[in-house]
Amino acid sequence: MPRPRLLSPPVLALGLLGVAPTGALAEEPAGLSITPTALLQVWAVAWDQDQDPQADPAGYGDPEDDPGFKIRRARIGAEGELGEGVFFDVEFGASSPYDAWTEADSDIRLVDGSLGWRHAAFELVVGQQKVPYSREQLISSGELVYTERAVTTHHLAPGRETGLVAAYGWKGLHLRAGVFNGSGSFLGDDNAGVLGAGRLSYSTGEAGEDMQTWGQVDHLVLSAAANGYYNADLSTSTLGLGGDLLLRVSGLALLLEGHSVDIQPTATDVAPSDVMDGTPRVGLTGQVGYSLGAFENAVRVAWFDDDTGAADNGDIWELYGGTTAHLLEDQLRLGLGYVHRHELAGQTLPNDTIRLWAQARY
Repeated sequence: MPRPRLLSPPVLALGLLGVAPTGALAEEPAGLSITPTALLQVWAVAWDQDQDPQADPAGYGDPEDDPGFKIRRARIGAEGELGEGVFFDVEFGASSPYDAWTEADSDIRLVDGSLGWRHAAFELVVGQQKVPYSREQLISSGELVYTERAVTTHHLAPGRETGLVAAYGWKGLHLRAGVFNGSGSFLGDDNAGVLGAGRLSYSTGEAGEDMQTWGQVDHLVLSAAANGYYNADLSTSTLGLGGDLLLRVSGLALLLEGHSVDIQPTATDVAPSDVMDGTPRVGLTGQVGYSLGAFENAVRVAWFDDDTGAADNGDIWELYGGTTAHLLEDQLRLGLGYVHRHELAGQTLPNDTIRLWAQARY
């Protein structure tokens, strides 16, 4: 179902007052198109093996949640065109991380806030936006089969940053490169370093088919990408390299992704370093799914090693299997899944979960 398009603020104001616009106000401004957006994701944990508060994932971000309900994400915003190739995207919302013994951050914040310009195959975007790295990270959470990314993506891929991205497309090739603050905040920068990232991809099929896994396609969709980033932070420098592949045939969707990240401490007395020595991290993710009617059935395996030179509790793999029903022209999704998490070294903590989710999107 297409989203309704809103007009200028004066027209909206008159409409709320029940007054029909006349004259110049009745005419749509040339090139102006504003579309409201909304997303609500609700989680319900029916069963969980790990209910010890001391074992909750205060920092390492495993898929553990105690039995109960929560709002995973709630967002509202607008996107559109302002004319002459100028476009924008603004979104506010709140999200809840996995359960932890610390108090969750429930503040409503700016999720996306960007302004762009497009001319032919060239595009320039400035503001709060996603770093061009990792297909699973770049895919909207509203398009993910489980409404959640793998633990490898959570740890190894940068999220949203404030900066400038330039993009150029030619046939199936697409190049994106950007420079960002690297601080994780849109309010300012806490250091003189920057985060630079680049991504080169090649895709077959129609636009958008390479950024979703649900649905039937009547042709081959193949998309491969290589990307990297370097972040000169306050007390560390991080180099990340990775690649991903998406293959879709009929109702089958195969997604593969790999990352290699090296974190090095830097000499500074301003802030303590997150690592004491060079720390290499690696991760692999594989997901296979099949869409049959309104249902998308999928299995995802993820492996993460947080220090390739040591055996510790940070080395984990997770297996996630489930199904999602796409209803009301995909504006409503209902899902059920089983998560198995296993530590590869050190103390093994049983931490399996049965999770249900619901998503409404507009």
